[in-house]
Amino acid sequence: MVNSKESGKRLKKKIFSRIILTLLLTSLSTSAFNIQPVKSTGEIIIRADGAVDPPTAPILRNGEVYTFTDNIFNEIVVERSNIIVDGNGYMLQGSGSKSGFVLVGINNVTIQNMNIQKFATGVTLDKSSYNNVSGNSIADNNDGVYLDGASNNVISGNNIKNNRLKGIGVYSSSEGNSIFGNNFTDNFRNMYISCSSGNTISENTITDSDYDGICLYWASDNIISENTITDCNYDGICLYWASDNIISENIMTENYHSVSLYSSSDNTISRNNIRNSVYGVNIYSFSQFNTISENTVTDNDDGIHFYSASNNTVSRNNITNNNRGIDFDSSSENTVSGNIITSNDHGIYLSGSYGNTISENEITDSNYDGVYLYDSSEFNTISENTITNNDYDGVYLYWSNNNTISENTITNNFRGIFFWSSSGNIISGNTNTNNYDGMCIHGADVVIFNNTLTNNVIGIALHSFGSIITGNNIKTNSDCGISVYDSLNNTIFHNNLINNTNQIRLSQSNNTWDDGYPSGGNYWSNYNGTDSNNDGIGDISYIFDENNQDNYPLMEPIYAFDAGTWEGTRYFVDVVSNSTVSDFYFNPLEGPFLGFSVTALDDKTGFCRVTVPTGLLWTDDAWTVKVNNQTITPDIMEAGGNTYFYFTYSHSAKIIEIRGTEAIPEFPIWIPTLFALIVLGVALVLYKQGLFKRPI
Repeated sequence: MVNSKESGKRLKKKIFSRIILTLLLTSLSTSAFNIQPVKSTGEIIIRADGAVDPPTAPILRNGEVYTFTDNIFNEIVVERSNIIVDGNGYMLQGSGSKSGFVLVGINNVTIQNMNIQKFATGVTLDKSSYNNVSGNSIADNNDGVYLDGASNNVISGNNIKNNRLKGIGVYSSSEGNSIFGNNFTDNFRNMYISCSSGNTISENTITDSDYDGICLYWASDNIISENTITDCNYDGICLYWASDNIISENIMTENYHSVSLYSSSDNTISRNNIRNSVYGVNIYSFSQFNTISENTVTDNDDGIHFYSASNNTVSRNNITNNNRGIDFDSSSENTVSGNIITSNDHGIYLSGSYGNTISENEITDSNYDGVYLYDSSEFNTISENTITNNDYDGVYLYWSNNNTISENTITNNFRGIFFWSSSGNIISGNTNTNNYDGMCIHGADVVIFNNTLTNNVIGIALHSFGSIITGNNIKTNSDCGISVYDSLNNTIFHNNLINNTNQIRLSQSNNTWDDGYPSGGNYWSNYNGTDSNNDGIGDISYIFDENNQDNYPLMEPIYAFDAGTWEGTRYFVDVVSNSTVSDFYFNPLEGPFLGFSVTALDDKTGFCRVTVPTGLLWTDDAWTVKVNNQTITPDIMEAGGNTYFYFTYSHSAKIIEIRGTEAIPEFPIWIPTLFALIVLGVALVLYKQGLFKRPI
């Protein structure tokens, strides 16, 4: 039997245990209560007088600083300017409606250091300026931050993620805002700017957009710079009906399109690094007058893509390892200049495009063609490019008419220039070396003028009708200078064919190989005829077969000098000479004369036959011809709109001058006099007004 003393001890222990258990449960209950959100029946308002309504809200005021002391599950309306609201690391959470913060007409408020989530809009700035939203996590809202008619605000250093519509939306003439240093992740549109200008978006990290990284819609004069934009399912940066914006120094990778412009004009896209997109830069739907310059565009399907876009400029970009470096589709009047375009499948690709200018680019190491034109006719110009080491053709025209290819250096391609079913094109002033074919022409009415074709296998492979081949230097090609097959009614004259293994190869062709007398035919380095009448033309024909012969072969190489374009007509002066001819000079504003230099090392008698168009330089009296300032008497003939001069001299370095009495353009003598009188009159007026002072 247990005595009463022991029973009392047990009772005391039981009571003590119950007290301890009660205290423990009370403690746990109190802890659970402390982590619950503060509830209220409506929003929390920071009143204009500085009061917090309701006063039970867990916000501690210290002067103009309002600090969270707990998590809040309500909207906060700020009616007071010039304050700081510090979340102190706590959460502001909604129920999917309203805004976390609402500022209407309020200025100079800082919202910082809190987690804002599950609202319709995390932060709304309505006609509010000079506010600062920084250092927050803004997530799982419809819109993270919404600016409406709000200017000169700063949104920086926030983590903005998983917002269903937009990370940041800027609307209705919101101007001068700075959005920088934020991290955007997994928003539908990370940033959307509409009808707003003068904003700066910089140094943000934007990843995993369901649609756009940054979208400008009817927005102008904004700057988007130094952002990193990756993995956008559509556009990294897109502009719709947007103008005068600057997109610069951004890093854009793994987007569907890195930059897209739709019906947008006068924008600048420069110094960006663009990689691994379907289109690196996409300019389409009547976008015009945009400048794309100094970008690095690599490893995209199309580096820069144009569709129905005109008058844009692409310059000084580095475009490498794309499928197509630059792609024009149904686009016109664009300029591509000064770019380095290397190791793409196609360097530049034009389809259904006209009037574009491609100049001064380096186009190298393409897997297919350097420049490819498909169904692209009328006034595309390909000029002054360096086109080398492309696996197929330097320039390829397919069903493309009336284009100009000029002054290019085209080296070490399979074919330098290749035409297929392309007519009416002009090929002039190119230097094509070390290709299999210097040029291969399948088309009609082509003009091949003043090109240099050396050290190819075949200089010119011609399958053509009605074409003109003149003024070309075709030298040291290992198979033949000109290969002509299935070609009729072409005119081939004033070319220099020098030391080719075979000068000509013919198959089923009937063409004209001279320009008649006294204009003459071609110079053939293996021609061994004589010139008994000293007119620079051989006495016997150069015969290939019964249908092809040069009736008036030239005795020495011919030089064609461009004397300029005057009154819409381009003029050339031809010189046939056994000397080296250089330093051609003609300036009608300095007088009715032309000149050039001749040099030779041997002691033979030198000769020149000079052809001068009568529309360029003429005389109403007598010609004066000087060799080293000594007047000589040449043989002169006029025929076919030209004046022909033939004269000889002792070989050495000489300066030749031919002087008439009139030159194009004709200036009446009273024009210089009138100009002098105008200058004198202006000088007198200035003098009287004291603007000219005498020296003291």
